[in-house]
Amino acid sequence: MSKESLRAPLSLGLLYGILLSTSAGLLFAASPSGAAPGAKVKVKNGAGATLFALAPSDKGFQVEADGGKKLGSVKVEADRVKVANAAGQPAFKVKQKGSGFKLYREPAQAGGSDIEIAEYSQEGAGFRVKDAGERELYRGKPEGGVLKVTGPNGQSFRIKRKADAVEVEDAGGKRLVRVEGLSAPAAAVFCAAPQFDTLQKAAVTAYSMRAGR
Repeated sequence: MSKESLRAPLSLGLLYGILLSTSAGLLFAASPSGAAPGAKVKVKNGAGATLFALAPSDKGFQVEADGGKKLGSVKVEADRVKVANAAGQPAFKVKQKGSGFKLYREPAQAGGSDIEIAEYSQEGAGFRVKDAGERELYRGKPEGGVLKVTGPNGQSFRIKRKADAVEVEDAGGKRLVRVEGLSAPAAAVFCAAPQFDTLQKAAVTAYSMRAGR
C-alpha cells in the first residue's frame, strides 16, 4: 500500500472530525440563554398572569406591569444594569462578578456605598445564590434534564428550560413562574424566590437578557 493511500483516510478522518466539532459549536451557539434583540420578555405566575414585562427602550428596557403601566426602567451598561423606579430614582443594580453577578441596592445618598443583596455564581452546569452574609439561599444542580433547586426551609423546585422560555415548578409539578422570551436559569430562580421584589427580579432578568445567564 502506498504512502498516498494511507494519508487519504487519515485526512478524511481529520476533516470529518473538524466538521463535527464545527457543527456542534454552531448548534451550541444557536441555543443561547439570552433573549432575541428587540424582543419583549414577560414574567408570568403559575396561573399565567403577567407579573412584569421588560420592553426594549433606547437605553435598555422599560419595566411594565400587565397593561403597560410603567414600574421602572433599566439602563444597560458594559458590565452591569441599573434599575430606577417609576419616578426615575435609582433603586438597584446588577454587576458582573467572576462567572456570575451581584445584586445591589443603590445607596440612599449620592456617593454612598452600594448595599449588597445577593450573589449568583455559576458552578459547572449548576449555580448557587447567596445572601449578603454569604449564607446559601439556593443551589441548583442538573438532574434528569432539569435543574433541581433546593432553598430555605426545605424548599425544593425544578427549573425547566424551553426553546424560548424557562419555567419553575414546585416539587409536585405545579408551575410557579414562567419567563417567556428568555431561557436563563438565573432569571428563573430570582423570579421564583419570594425574597426579592419586582424591581430586583426585573434587574436580574434584564442582566440575564444582556449576559445570557
